[in-house]
Amino acid sequence: MRKVLAIAGCILFLAALSACSTATIKSTDIVFAFTCSAHVTTENGDVSCTVTRAAPQSASITVLSPKELNGMTYTWGDDFAISYAGLATNSTNCTLPQSSFAAQLIGVLDAASKQDALTSVNNSTFTGTFDDGAFTLTVDSTSGHIQQIEIPRYGIRATLDHYKSIT
Repeated sequence: MRKVLAIAGCILFLAALSACSTATIKSTDIVFAFTCSAHVTTENGDVSCTVTRAAPQSASITVLSPKELNGMTYTWGDDFAISYAGLATNSTNCTLPQSSFAAQLIGVLDAASKQDALTSVNNSTFTGTFDDGAFTLTVDSTSGHIQQIEIPRYGIRATLDHYKSIT
């Protein structure tokens, strides 16, 4: 009887361990069309914003804070546009400095969405390159949503949450 209980206990223990293991996500499971909130830490300060990305070079970022920049919107599409407080400008190319958090986030998302652009580091972390610099994506293995983007070259770390699907 003790042997049967010991074997049953071992089976239950192994079943519990396997249930706690993290699912492995593939780069093809990552969701690249979304709207979300982002908190971005840079060497120059913190920014809160919303990020919307429908496809490569079809995206927008709207700054929520700091309050001095609340409402500033960067839009990538057929052209690049910046709008703020009723003023707007557009150009055929992105006019932001290469080190800009907005240019880097959209560039990384576009680079990461390409086939075979990411290397898996572990169950939920991927690395890739953009503009001759490395970046890291941490992804929720259940939903496929990007939780964090790190771009060490420019000291940028973005935490993404409150996802909404684009349909």
